[in-house]
Amino acid sequence: MVSIGKVKREFPPPAHFIMEIESYSQLFAKFDDRYQSGIFEAGDYKWRLVFYPNGDKKSNASGHISLYLAIDDANNHRDNNWSVYVNFKFFVQDQNENKYLPIEEAKGVVREFNRRKKEWGCDRLLSLEAFMEPSNGYLVNDCCAFGVEVFVIKSTGCGETLSMVSVEPAESTHPWEIRNFRNLAYAGSQYSESFTVKERKWRIKICPMGDGSEMGRSLALYLILDKEESPQPNRKVYAKFKLRVLDHRRINHSEKQLSHWFTTKNSKDSEWGSNEFVPLMDLYDPGCGYLNNDGTLIVHVEFAVVSEIGGNDGRKARPTARAACKSLENNHECQIGGNDGRKVRPTARAACCSRGQQRALRCTCSKLCCQVWLVSGVTATANSALMAVVR
Repeated sequence: MVSIGKVKREFPPPAHFIMEIESYSQLFAKFDDRYQSGIFEAGDYKWRLVFYPNGDKKSNASGHISLYLAIDDANNHRDNNWSVYVNFKFFVQDQNENKYLPIEEAKGVVREFNRRKKEWGCDRLLSLEAFMEPSNGYLVNDCCAFGVEVFVIKSTGCGETLSMVSVEPAESTHPWEIRNFRNLAYAGSQYSESFTVKERKWRIKICPMGDGSEMGRSLALYLILDKEESPQPNRKVYAKFKLRVLDHRRINHSEKQLSHWFTTKNSKDSEWGSNEFVPLMDLYDPGCGYLNNDGTLIVHVEFAVVSEIGGNDGRKARPTARAACKSLENNHECQIGGNDGRKVRPTARAACCSRGQQRALRCTCSKLCCQVWLVSGVTATANSALMAVVR
């Protein structure tokens, strides 16, 4: 079942290959077999488009245009049991709107190409009636264009497993005893020694006189993912935890339960806590019990959950459909233009036939393969391609 996209694409054009046909009516009238395009590359493999202007008779597709993607025999496979898994999409240009209509064999389907099955595609891509309807813009001034995007699915071996792990009591709580805290009032931010939880290094940060908008009003307290022994900058670590300022009388501890995805990529995400932890008035009030007789302050962090990531940490997946496409061969005696410096039009916007002249532009995109059929003669021999055109 052909899946026709609901949204036409204006930019960019089809990424891997565009085949333009001029003088389509002559091709349709004289050519009753299939045409194989020149080779193009995508995903490190060589491909062709196989085009039936009058429909694939073997599939009973008369009255339609048939279009297939074929893996070329020029590929060097390691053995006879090779398989290439591909998701691909065809395009038909709507020249009225300068947009491309995407068409898939079935939406999102992945096809396996192998030595027994080298072609996949749409035997009923479009009905000839719809294709030739002027309002659709597919055939304008006897010119049309088809494109394809080919995405080869390859296993890179990269992956990860994300687990949310409860922290055992023996590892969960880490106290920090700060002696002579009153003397640190104007000393700036203070940091604890690093400690390990679930193979990650952490610290506690305290701002005795506050931080940000609460400067001079409240104690600020943060948990920090240590930069020295942390995951890669782009790797995040989740933690659910409590920060606590102890009342040495064990009557009224001040605590906040927090959670955050930590990363060392920037300082903003490497720490998390509160700048409104304890009002400074309460902190220094002997009746609140936060400072003992010798001015010692005790803070805790208690972890509940920490994320763990296993797998090929840090490896980057290889792009699978990034090969710069190029025209590799031009073995037809009919007039075919492509990325070999000969005639080519990157789009079919210029209706050359309407002006009685053949205008062409050089392809300026190194990743866009274009091929143009200039069918202006009267004789055509079918042998998987047009062999001659008499001008």
